[in-house]
Amino acid sequence: MHRLQYTYYLNYFTGLLFMVILLSGCSTTRHLKPDQSLYVGTSYEFDGYKSRHAKREVKSIVSELQPKANKKFLGLKMKLWIYLHSGDTTKKSKFNKFLRTKAGEAPVFYDAEINQQQSNVVETHLYNAGYFTAKVDAAAETKNKKTKITLNVKLNPPYKIDSIFFPQGTNDLYKAIRMAGEETELERGDIYNLENIRAEKERIAEVLRNNGFYYFRSEYLIFDLDTNKRNYKFNLYVNVKPTTPYEALIVYRIKDVYVNTSYSINADSVVLVPDTIKGEPLYYSASDKSFRKRAIGRAIFIRKDEIYSRKNHKATLGQFMGMGTFKFVNVRFAEADSVTKGFLKSFINLTKLPRWTARLELEAVSKSNNYIGPGLRVSTRNRNTFRGAELLVFNLSGSFEQQIGKNTGGVNSFEFGPEVEITFPRFITPVYVSNPVGFYTPKTRIVVGYNYLKRSGFFNLTSLKLIYGFKWKESLLKDHELNLININYIRVSNKSDAFQQLLTENILLQKSFEEQFIAGLTYRYVYNEQLIPEKKNQFYFMGSTDLSGNTISLLKRVIEGRKVNSENPASLAGEVYAQFASFDLEFRNYFNLDQYQKLILRVFGGVGIAYGNSATMPYLKQYFSGGSSSIRAFRARSLGPGTYRDSIATSSFFDQGGDVRLEGNLEYRFRIGGMFYGALFYDAGNIWLLKENPQLPGSQFSNSFLNELAMGTGIGLRFDANFFVLRLDLATPVRKPWLPKGNRYVIDEFDPGSSAWRSENLLLNIAIGYPF
Repeated sequence: MHRLQYTYYLNYFTGLLFMVILLSGCSTTRHLKPDQSLYVGTSYEFDGYKSRHAKREVKSIVSELQPKANKKFLGLKMKLWIYLHSGDTTKKSKFNKFLRTKAGEAPVFYDAEINQQQSNVVETHLYNAGYFTAKVDAAAETKNKKTKITLNVKLNPPYKIDSIFFPQGTNDLYKAIRMAGEETELERGDIYNLENIRAEKERIAEVLRNNGFYYFRSEYLIFDLDTNKRNYKFNLYVNVKPTTPYEALIVYRIKDVYVNTSYSINADSVVLVPDTIKGEPLYYSASDKSFRKRAIGRAIFIRKDEIYSRKNHKATLGQFMGMGTFKFVNVRFAEADSVTKGFLKSFINLTKLPRWTARLELEAVSKSNNYIGPGLRVSTRNRNTFRGAELLVFNLSGSFEQQIGKNTGGVNSFEFGPEVEITFPRFITPVYVSNPVGFYTPKTRIVVGYNYLKRSGFFNLTSLKLIYGFKWKESLLKDHELNLININYIRVSNKSDAFQQLLTENILLQKSFEEQFIAGLTYRYVYNEQLIPEKKNQFYFMGSTDLSGNTISLLKRVIEGRKVNSENPASLAGEVYAQFASFDLEFRNYFNLDQYQKLILRVFGGVGIAYGNSATMPYLKQYFSGGSSSIRAFRARSLGPGTYRDSIATSSFFDQGGDVRLEGNLEYRFRIGGMFYGALFYDAGNIWLLKENPQLPGSQFSNSFLNELAMGTGIGLRFDANFFVLRLDLATPVRKPWLPKGNRYVIDEFDPGSSAWRSENLLLNIAIGYPF
């Protein structure tokens, strides 16, 4: 029956789509004037020389040519069709106006001038890519009032670098340029590329500015080409413009440094007196006692009598900005003497933020296990706790949450907890570690927190945590987080009879709840190209590891001479401690198709290995799959492990945990209008156990894991107000791994007209923020 319904819907949809194609294909040109035709795009062909490099360059510029033909969706110009059939917008019809201006798209007409414009653009691009003799001719062909342009590209081989010559001479500037040339990124045999030439100019100029040439700019450099060579080669000569101002030709030194920690544009200037910070002479405000001078000195890399360095300039600016204590930071330079050149005064002006702030926040809590509800957070901040720009934060939060979705049983929870966090703008370590010289400020974090969680009908959970670690940025795109101490102590109490029965029936689950003292080390690395908004293809990588219990086990062996094992686990302060190692990898690619469309591919893999004192991973460190940020066609944390399916778990609170997690997501995001966005997505993944568990048949990870992946697809609606994103994702399963082999794909049972099917297979995820 289901297969007949599926075939009926498929045939109906195919026929409807065919009719729409016919109608839209005809009606988009029917109303054009006799001398009008639609521009439908540009193609190209090569005449003579061609190579992969040439094809890549031509393809890249042709894809950017203007004008752009009317957009297509599933091969149809639907937006153009809507525009042409939106009616008379001069009448008082808001709906017609919306169709034409928002949903529709005006026709793009062909004009003869486009031929020459596109030819010129492609020729210029090819010249800048090394094809100095390129010739491009355009020809237009019109059929059925649709015009397509074909570019005929005539090329000779591209010009390549033969040799690079830097200026000779004994003055400081020429020496510095030759020094910079030793690390040039241009190499013999490279094809000429204007962007690479510009980048090399800027690199040399930056090297010069780091070596005292304060006023030097990249536009003062000339790169001359000598193409009078055979075999399409050229020599490159680096020179300095004769019109370069004198100030840019000499090295500048720092004469004096002035530091004003109470700067305000609305107040009288502060008297700065000679002082010394960390042995370095400068001018400082004697009246301002807000900061310890040593704390200010740590952020200053500009030194009296040293040559000017752009790197130290930017490092000083970044260090003060990274402290989080100053509202305004300005580091500027001025000539020390209008007559005698070569000396600069440095002025570091700092405007403080209020030391104390308090905030009351009403939150909408959304968690990965589909718990959602109101939350309240009270936060107090002290931005200069010990007069060293230390940030002290006290948080008091509470929330009441209800688990939403099908078959959740209406489980609710109450959570409450205080937390104290202090952040130091430097490394604080048992052994001395120098703070890096750079734009970004390293941070040391100490966190102490308490949390009480009540899950109605199951248990109460009390937890304590202590974190001591560091955060630092290697660059704009690279972040590191290392926690040398990461301790969690969790105690479960008031267990209900139903929950106690679950523990009794599953020994490994019981052990995972017993081993609730977790002490170890964690490390996380993130590389994120989303911080470069103009990049079309943005890559994201996250790698993390969590090592727990190893130090304690080593001390047990050294001090007590005991080799720990899971059969007779050792304890610390009367509590069994966990010993494990986990490793996570996550890859994402954000393909920005245009300003309002993007395609996201995500792959996640994680494994947790219990050993030594533990037979299984602690419950809080296990992996879970399913939910609003995972496999959205399945209830939160309900999947797996493997092909196992617990009928009790699927209708109650209890989550399915595992040692291995694999997930893949493909999502297409597009703008609907205003702050509303849509999405189409496809998810796949599951969790598994590393060791066989007789109570959970089919849960062990094996080489047939690909056949045990759950799959789902769906559509999404998002309200994106920049500072707040409300997300609705409606999903349905494509493959259910717990079904018998051969019957796991369920897409052929698609029957949205059946209430029973909808109840079993449609899942609405409500969440805050994007899934990834």
